[in-house]
Amino acid sequence: MDVACAARLECASVHWLRHSAGSNMADGNLDLRLAHDKLDHASLTTTSLYLHSDDVQRHQETELKHHIDW
Repeated sequence: MDVACAARLECASVHWLRHSAGSNMADGNLDLRLAHDKLDHASLTTTSLYLHSDDVQRHQETELKHHIDW
């Protein structure tokens, strides 16, 4: 780890580390319900704020994985 990274980490708050972990779980495709449980949020809506996928990716994933045969 270089000096700049070490200095930044040294200034990190518990809150920042918690958000970083939440973002890492969400971006790492961990089931959002598991991240919700791990972060102990009252609402899944709060946990969903950690998702950083863009609209195009979200649409593509939905089209691929969510089919209703009407």
